[in-house]
Amino acid sequence: MKLKLPALLLGTFLGTSPAINAQNYEPLLINTGFTEDIIAEGSGSALYSTTESLDATDWSLMSNDFNPDGSTNLENALPTNGFFSSEATSGLNFQLGDYSGSNSLRLVTQETSGTLTFNNSVQASKLFIVGTSGSNSSEFATTITFTDNSTQTFTPSLMPNWMGSTSQPRALIGFSRVNRNTDVIEVNTLNPRLYQIQLDILPANYGKTIQNIEITKTSASGVLNIMAISAELSPSCLPIYNVEAETEATSAVISWGIPDLSPSNGYDYYLSTDSTSPNSTTEPTGNLDASTTSLSLSELSTATSYYFWIRSNCGGYDLGDWSMISFTPGQISATYTERDIETQKGVPSSVTGDNTCPGTLTVSIPEGYQVANVSVSYNMSALGYGHKSDQRSILVCNTTGNTEPNIYYGYGTTGTHIYNRNNIDIANGATGDVEFELRAWRSWGGTTGECSTVYNKVDNNTWTITVTYEATLSTPNYELEQLSVYPNPATNVVTVKAGEQISGITILNLLGQVVVNRKGNSFSEEVNISNLAQGNYILKTTTTTGKQATTQLIKQ
Repeated sequence: MKLKLPALLLGTFLGTSPAINAQNYEPLLINTGFTEDIIAEGSGSALYSTTESLDATDWSLMSNDFNPDGSTNLENALPTNGFFSSEATSGLNFQLGDYSGSNSLRLVTQETSGTLTFNNSVQASKLFIVGTSGSNSSEFATTITFTDNSTQTFTPSLMPNWMGSTSQPRALIGFSRVNRNTDVIEVNTLNPRLYQIQLDILPANYGKTIQNIEITKTSASGVLNIMAISAELSPSCLPIYNVEAETEATSAVISWGIPDLSPSNGYDYYLSTDSTSPNSTTEPTGNLDASTTSLSLSELSTATSYYFWIRSNCGGYDLGDWSMISFTPGQISATYTERDIETQKGVPSSVTGDNTCPGTLTVSIPEGYQVANVSVSYNMSALGYGHKSDQRSILVCNTTGNTEPNIYYGYGTTGTHIYNRNNIDIANGATGDVEFELRAWRSWGGTTGECSTVYNKVDNNTWTITVTYEATLSTPNYELEQLSVYPNPATNVVTVKAGEQISGITILNLLGQVVVNRKGNSFSEEVNISNLAQGNYILKTTTTTGKQATTQLIKQ
């Protein structure tokens, strides 16, 4: 089975210097794109030192040097030079636009947009957009265009109303406001508020220089004001990205995307059956050349979860973030793609209740293997006047005739409920083509027995069956009855006994690399493993008749 997961970037580095890992922020100096002056400054009326209000009711911001009547002495307005430090994030600073010119990308109408360009060129891992919304909250979408003309678009973000909200981190609060028409100043130590919205740039784009940023207002409500942008600069040692795992019964191929700037010392990787992240004392399993984009792993244990970490190594303490993917050899998935699955009106009295409109999926188990357990996931959407609490569903294995022990249902009103269940045993032991059935009902909407997608449905392309399989052990064999390996776990010496004369013993690490290889000439052999690192290994025993058996060995 092929897995593709977003690279999980860990904050723990192997032997990394704190100075190198400290965040490095830089304000983006906006060159073009601001549309209105919403900050009053200097002497004279606010009406003449601004072009527009921040909101829809004539209120604007003001600088500390704003002095409409020649006697005003402000103490808690915006800093005169427009530079300030974030109240939410230590070390993060922002630069507002020139108060004597346009200093806000002000968007009022839904689906209007503006594009900001910059005087400084940066490569970034995060953006922090500062702004606020007047006369109600608003939403906006962001698209970055890089100098190679590639883009990254972000899902819409919420910009809260400038008074009292805590729904986004606050970059600056309590700098007062002024009425443009009357010059009345409203002093408040808690309002207005500028908020900072964090956008995470994809690791694949860390090495690209930002050319411009487009902001599109996606909501009808609120008056959106974008006033400053800062960046967390990309690390000097760029991470790898798009880590994928393609598995078979006892093997896996891990692949990844490489950064634009190749690390001088290639890539460190670490493989374990323990989900604990590598730390500063962890010895990497190995190192790969900087041009390498995949790694084949063999001699893996079927139905065992593995964790694979990989990072760029730029030499010395300059190390990239670890990226991690987990995978299980001996898993196969199937997803239903034919249509939305209908729900049948009526609540079943038991788990064996009839259903005339189920969805069916077949998973083919490789020869020599059987089902060990099953996981299922799917989404059910409540539409119209239907509720999520009206939903009922259950998984059935038609091959074995078994059903789940419970009927599952959603919670709440209209919307989508996500279902995930693991370690289901209804298909255990099944071989070959194994058929599953997802039965769905609703307690409300339509007439009893009617199948429909009008009130509730299982969404197409969301029902996925994942089967973990294991070797078929239906008949006794040499491995089960006559091989013993003890002690296990072991520290220094492990004893291997067999019902036949042993001709050889090989110990492999989880990458399939031979770490111990010795000959034998008896029914019982002792193997010294004191030099092996702690962890999991595969011990392979071969007899003089050519029989082989493998056992998982744990070195303490």
